[in-house]
Amino acid sequence: MVGDYILTEANGRGTSVAPKSIALASYAMDSHYCQRVVVSGKTHAEGGFFELPPKPWPIGLGAITPRAGECTNLLATFALSASHVAFSSARMEPVFMMTSHSAATAGAIALRQQLPVQSISYPELSTLLQSDGQILEWATATTGNGLIVEAEGPGGNPQPASGSWTVSSSNAGFSGSGYLYASSSNSITRYCTFSPSLPAAGSYRVLLSWVQSSNRATNTKIAITHSAGVENLTVNQKLDPDGIAPEGGWKDVGTWTFAAGTAPLVRLDATGTDWSYVDRVTDRLGHDLRYSVDISKIRGELGYEPLVPFGTGLTDVVQWYRDNRDWWEPLKARAALS
Repeated sequence: MVGDYILTEANGRGTSVAPKSIALASYAMDSHYCQRVVVSGKTHAEGGFFELPPKPWPIGLGAITPRAGECTNLLATFALSASHVAFSSARMEPVFMMTSHSAATAGAIALRQQLPVQSISYPELSTLLQSDGQILEWATATTGNGLIVEAEGPGGNPQPASGSWTVSSSNAGFSGSGYLYASSSNSITRYCTFSPSLPAAGSYRVLLSWVQSSNRATNTKIAITHSAGVENLTVNQKLDPDGIAPEGGWKDVGTWTFAAGTAPLVRLDATGTDWSYVDRVTDRLGHDLRYSVDISKIRGELGYEPLVPFGTGLTDVVQWYRDNRDWWEPLKARAALS
């Protein structure tokens, strides 16, 4: 439905506020990938996003109300007047419970006063909704989903600043347009600090999010600098942060007291090349026999015979190396020196 007001991504981001609030949405703007595409020889996921709004955002009465010239006795509580990005955040059952409660209350006012739904008094509606316990606006800008600092965004400071971190969006579970990762083949010491802008001193919960994968470190080092000192801990980035599908989410690592300001409070150290990247494969009895030279099956079923018998071929290869020492011995000597 295209109503009196169209909710968009700007509403979810908090840069635009819908008038005449009837409910709040707070889930992430979230869409699954449309396809995987190959760009410059690398696979990229296209069309997906996952971004938390900075705080719960209002759904306006106009988003459930049709335009007056089209229909005057309808309130749409699910088919909201919204873009696909805004709807992806508003599409939760608790939100639809709130829009339905608001629609029922608005409908009762319209019936009692014999008015089109577009003409009811919003002050009367909001008063009734709030008396029922409905929350129509979020109190402050510092509550809600908290302060989010991304490595590649404001407050994030990956070091070294260039050449050591790669931007990617190949795996799901990130916020914004992508994420940074450090290749284990690079031996440079790399780290990233996170500096939230805290409006006031106090006790804050710290939650971490990352994109898990089988090639991540199991012992990524995290240092939390708080008013009483430094807390050192490790996280296993092979595992999902909250252990709940879909990918992504947040891991609660603790609550500490911090001073107001923009000091770097969280530091993540890239683990680098260590044994945490190695997954040992257990030995299998007779493993090498699977790759031994045995042509009995293909000979019996297809009548295959090699042009050169194995014994003859092996003898010829050994003889070639005996006859061409001037070619391979200098190569062996150079390799030993390096």
